[in-house]
Amino acid sequence: MKRRTFLASVIALPLLAQAAEEEFRPYRQVSRGADKARIYSFFSFACPVCRDYHRELEHWGKGVPKKMSFEMVPVVTAADRPHMIAARAWYAVMKAAPEKSASFADAAYALIHDQRMKLDDPETWIQACKISGVRNFELAWKAVPVVEVTRATSLLKDYAITETPSLAIGGRYVITPDNTQGDHRLFVQLANGLASQALRSL
Repeated sequence: MKRRTFLASVIALPLLAQAAEEEFRPYRQVSRGADKARIYSFFSFACPVCRDYHRELEHWGKGVPKKMSFEMVPVVTAADRPHMIAARAWYAVMKAAPEKSASFADAAYALIHDQRMKLDDPETWIQACKISGVRNFELAWKAVPVVEVTRATSLLKDYAITETPSLAIGGRYVITPDNTQGDHRLFVQLANGLASQALRSL
C-alpha cells in the first residue's frame, strides 16, 4: 500500500467525456451492485491529505441526493491496532454526537499531526472529544459493536482501497485526489459527475 494511506454535477461531465475520448478514465471502475445507492468516503486520521479533505467531503456528503446514502469510513485492517482504535473512536463519536463529527475530526487531525499524539493513545481521543465538545464518549466507546469496525475492514478490502482519501461512488467508481492532480475543485466536480452517472442506474 502506498505510504500515504496508513502512515503518515454536471460540471464534471465534460471532463469525463474528454477523458473517454483520450481512452483514459479519471477513476477506477469497480462492481459492487449492493452499493449502487451508497457513497463511501475512506479516510485515515494519520493521512495529511485526509486532513485537507475531511471537512470538505463531509460537507459534500450532506448534499448528495436523497436516493443515495453517504458514509465516512475509517480505514482499518485486522492487524492494524492503531487504526482499529482510531476507527472505534470515530464510531463512538458517531454514536455520541454525530453532529460534532467534523469538529471532532478537526481536533483529532490537529492532535495527531501538530502535537504528534498517537492513534493508539486513548488520551488522543479523549482530548479530541474535549476540544470538540463531544460528551459521553466513554459510554459510546463501550457501546461500539465489533461488527461495526469489522465492516469497515471488509469495505476496505471489497473496494481494494490503497490510498486515502478515496471516494467509492454507487458501487461503480473509486476516485482519489490523484485523479485530479490534487485539485480540490476538480475533485468535487468529478465526484458530482460520477454521482450523477450512478444515479441514472437507480
